[in-house]
Amino acid sequence: MKDIISFSKIYAKRAIRVPMIPIFLLIFPIIIMMSVLSGQIGSADTELYQQNSSQLVAGLSIVIILVVTMVNIPITIVNAKTTNLLKQIQFSTISFVSYLFSIFLANLVIAYLAEIITMTMAGSIFKVNFSLLDLAILNVPFITTYIFYFMFGLFIANYCSNLEQSQTIILPIYFALLFISGSFIPFNTFPKNVAHYLTEYNPFYYFQKFLNIQVGLADKFIDFRFVCVVVVLLVLATSLKKNFRWG
Repeated sequence: MKDIISFSKIYAKRAIRVPMIPIFLLIFPIIIMMSVLSGQIGSADTELYQQNSSQLVAGLSIVIILVVTMVNIPITIVNAKTTNLLKQIQFSTISFVSYLFSIFLANLVIAYLAEIITMTMAGSIFKVNFSLLDLAILNVPFITTYIFYFMFGLFIANYCSNLEQSQTIILPIYFALLFISGSFIPFNTFPKNVAHYLTEYNPFYYFQKFLNIQVGLADKFIDFRFVCVVVVLLVLATSLKKNFRWG
């Protein structure tokens, strides 16, 4: 357990020192909320404002998770490959599972801190309504979404042999996931037939609903797209267990 905590502290400090991480985790959500919600506060249609603001916050939660799982984690793993750290772990007292869990824990803590700051600003400045119970319930979707993208990030890192290659692959996938998750561009601005497909049958857009504090917990788990997410997660886990590359 001490090894896990020590590794977690090291990787958390390293992540914070990368300029892109704090920019996209802290500054970017603030800018988006200010640009989108500032002009809508005090709107006559309070219910519509709460719907739109809650959906925006859910989208920002996805951004936070993607930054640590689809950018930082693959780069961390690939860097460990290129420095032969992973091969050294094979012959050390530290298990590979402990190493992965320390990375998992470090990035989860960073994501949680960014989420807390975002939610605090959303509630105190932009008057997004939610209770402490809502925040407690949100832990389940947040961790589930984090685990899904964590496995996705490991899967990508598994097929990258150097940092240049990982950056070439990671950034297009990162921005593609931001797009198809609806975090950047609202799908209701698309033609109706396209918007219907993207919102109803797109598993990645499901995370918008999954992380929306106004959607009941039961409604989140009975959605057929949750089954798709679980299936993909199992496939990723099985693939990594059988075919993980150490270098």
